Amino acid sequence: MHRSRFDETWSGPLCRVIVGLFTLITFAVPDRAVGSAGLHRPTEAMADFEQGLLLSPRDWVRGRIHGQIAEVVLEAGDLGRARAEYAAAIEFAERGGDRQATKKLTLRLKAIDSR
Repeated sequence: MHRSRFDETWSGPLCRVIVGLFTLITFAVPDRAVGSAGLHRPTEAMADFEQGLLLSPRDWVRGRIHGQIAEVVLEAGDLGRARAEYAAAIEFAERGGDRQATKKLTLRLKAIDSR
């Protein structure tokens, strides 16, 4: 069987390094954003969350990021955007098979809707 140079590159150590870096970036940006949100720095948190979404993470990660965005905008008093972000978060969490997040996000959306 003939293997091309592309096959050798993407199945070897370079591929593992690239995948590892992508994984690190995908999780580090949202984690930093959560920290900024916890420190009541919503502008920095939103910038980091938006950057995390631009990295095209897996659906379950995308769902959790949208859930965190919903928390920040809810704290700022924007109920409409919070509803939209929770709805997006639930959709991505379901698509990604994240049952725990889906349940938590659904409860939070219902709490907003009951206001």
